[in-house]
Amino acid sequence: MTGPQGGIYPMLHAFFTASDALDREAMRRQVHAVVKGGAHGLAMLGLGTEVAKLSRAERRTIVEWAAEDLGGALPFAVTVAEGDQSDAVAAARAAQDAGAAFVVLQPPPLQGT
Repeated sequence: MTGPQGGIYPMLHAFFTASDALDREAMRRQVHAVVKGGAHGLAMLGLGTEVAKLSRAERRTIVEWAAEDLGGALPFAVTVAEGDQSDAVAAARAAQDAGAAFVVLQPPPLQGT
């Protein structure tokens, strides 16, 4: 995506089934509601997604599902909040590979504070 990004980018929530697996259909409905609601884009893996409680695989799944469900209809942003630099680079590259328009970089959590 070129040019400035602006407007409203709702943050996805992470929905789970009764068996504690990511709920594919609930996630899909959420993305479609954002598109139908007229948002300018979509954001994911921020505090509203409970990102700190997700595994690395769950975070990647959410990004892949959202990209698939958007099908290029809207740009999307991915928050990268990994514990170290190499993991943050890998997460940013995975977001780019999925089609993210941009990433939001969060500093690694402080250890021992």
